[in-house]
Amino acid sequence: MSILLSLTSETETVENKIARRLQNLFPNGCRRIMLVHIPQLPEEIFDLETARLGVYPANPPYGLGLLARNLNEAGYETKILDLNFTILSHLRDEPFQFNIWEKVLREEITSFLPDLIGVDCMFSMAHNSMRAVAECIKGVNPKLPVVAGSVHVSNATRQILEDVPEIDFAVTHESDSALVSIVDFANGKINKNTLTQTATLVNGEYLVIEKREVPSGDNLSFSPDYGDLPIGQYSALG
Repeated sequence: MSILLSLTSETETVENKIARRLQNLFPNGCRRIMLVHIPQLPEEIFDLETARLGVYPANPPYGLGLLARNLNEAGYETKILDLNFTILSHLRDEPFQFNIWEKVLREEITSFLPDLIGVDCMFSMAHNSMRAVAECIKGVNPKLPVVAGSVHVSNATRQILEDVPEIDFAVTHESDSALVSIVDFANGKINKNTLTQTATLVNGEYLVIEKREVPSGDNLSFSPDYGDLPIGQYSALG
């Protein structure tokens, strides 16, 4: 019997292993998704005087806005939290506290009560910011699933999952449909064969579904849904 179980485990497909981990992470489904735009510079290289000159980036999180639009149209509730904006909007505080974003993140998690948090990381220089955000999330709720995506995550998927164990899953390349598929699967709407561009670690084993779902047609004509982000204030900060 033990030999049979061993053989079954060894020959189990990647899709089955990823599907089982998703089912374990979402025993009660997934309805509320928070999308977090991380600080674009880690604290160790952030310079307050430079920031106060308005030269650091303060762009609305366009990619997360598109993801929110897709998730909303699929019937889910979303909230975008821009921690980069949070930091820049407090530049004139005396004393300035870079880690104000931690307080805001904890408060928003407690208020919104998400079933899943997605974090973006566009550039490798923001890697430590992504790690800090993931650690903060798990500090609030160790069982709250975290998924990461964007360019840096796509370019170094395995290294990120190994380096930041607080990240449960990574979505590679375009997340427009792939993230919706993960949530749909968590809710029993689709089967595991529909999952795309999804990676995780299970007992140290790197698992990835390489199949991609590239947006096309009407999926390219969406406008972002920024929710309650104060878009009109961004240009004054950077």
